[in-house]
Amino acid sequence: MSFVASAIYSPPLRLSPSRFRLSPILVALAMSAAACHGDTLGTSSGTTYTIQTVDQQPHNAVDLLFVVSDTRAVAAKQQALVAGFPALVRALRAAPGGLPDIRIGVVSSNMGAFGSRLAECDHSDRALLTSAAPGCAAAPQGRVAISLEGGSRSNFPAGFDFADAFACLVRGLGNDGCGFEQPLAAARRALDADQPIENEGFLRPDALLALVIVSDADDCSAPATTDLFEPSTARYGPQGTFRCNQYGHLCGGAPPPREAMSLGDCVSAEGSGKLTPVGDVAGFFRALVSPERLLVSVLAGPPSPYGIRVADGEPEAAPSCESATGAAGPGVRLKQFADAFGGRGTFASVCEPDLSGALGHLGDTIVQQVGATCLRAAPIRLGAEADTDKGKPDCWVNEQAAGLGREVPLPRCDGGTARPCWSVVPSREHCETSGYELHIDRGDTAPLPGTVDTLHCRVCTRAGDPRCP
Repeated sequence: MSFVASAIYSPPLRLSPSRFRLSPILVALAMSAAACHGDTLGTSSGTTYTIQTVDQQPHNAVDLLFVVSDTRAVAAKQQALVAGFPALVRALRAAPGGLPDIRIGVVSSNMGAFGSRLAECDHSDRALLTSAAPGCAAAPQGRVAISLEGGSRSNFPAGFDFADAFACLVRGLGNDGCGFEQPLAAARRALDADQPIENEGFLRPDALLALVIVSDADDCSAPATTDLFEPSTARYGPQGTFRCNQYGHLCGGAPPPREAMSLGDCVSAEGSGKLTPVGDVAGFFRALVSPERLLVSVLAGPPSPYGIRVADGEPEAAPSCESATGAAGPGVRLKQFADAFGGRGTFASVCEPDLSGALGHLGDTIVQQVGATCLRAAPIRLGAEADTDKGKPDCWVNEQAAGLGREVPLPRCDGGTARPCWSVVPSREHCETSGYELHIDRGDTAPLPGTVDTLHCRVCTRAGDPRCP
């Protein structure tokens, strides 16, 4: 078992005093493999020795993908998104190392509804990264807004900020998209292996992916071969978006009826309806990047209250929220999608006239995650044979300053140790896979460029080992 991660400066930590012991055999093993990155050193009683390189100037890349509705009714919400975006930028600029290496892309929720014979649904945007609105002064070159090396180089004109370039992209969406909105299908298509060639290279292999969905209606993603949108009313009833509710939701275990009433306990039909199961899309994103590299933020209508009303003889979902920016229908599937990622998924009402709070929170979360150094496996805990170290992770750290000279051992942090020092602490919120994070405490001193630390740990490989968390 092996693992590789990176770390940056973190605030001082205070742990109880400890002692660290290395056997001559273990030292020899470590020295024999010190040039390797993430190599297995040996096994002992259900454990594996590993090496993890820790770059003190990490590549803190962040890829932000926004999937935004582009129907006639969502224009005011697009404006609210643009108005709230500076809060996200402010949060990112507050990162310990300054503005991360950011890439921004915007796609629409319009995947078409072929066979519907509806003029606004006869084409699909194919989840292409949108170009800026024509004539927009801050338009980025190409289809994405990019800032490299912490904002020192960008592809939008000088004198403009990220927020200006982002506004150009959102305005480029327009407001003539299909009412059968499919943001989950668009998000997946934008990043899938068979993605449009125009999107190739947007998602970088070492970047944190932050997916943001903004919608005034629930997701209606359906398989390409679906007949749900056909104009005939004999099979699926009136040709309106209520089909997405009736064949995509279960309320109290049954599909919503075509009559006025209030309902509760509504969830995605997940395979028993006509829409793509939410679990399938969530599974795609879990497989696309590691848990530590994924954040999901959804701005949509709350899933409740859930009501049905009848207008001109046709059923429709009643809004679950309304404000100066308009109304939004109950986002049952979209809420379920956000919840599928646990603490890495957040949901907020898109009806809030000011979206700064939700976007600022996303920025804060990105900064926290960029600064996290996650172990890929949980270290074992020292036992009673090392009295003063009992319960501490069986790890040690060496440092090579500026990438030159000999490696020097760093002490474990305690109440009075010199800095730099290290600690491995529980961090289930940021490190889902192992539940542990490495902190290097340097006080107010920054590491020299090129400095690399090497973390050696004995990690768990046998279930039920009492030394394992």
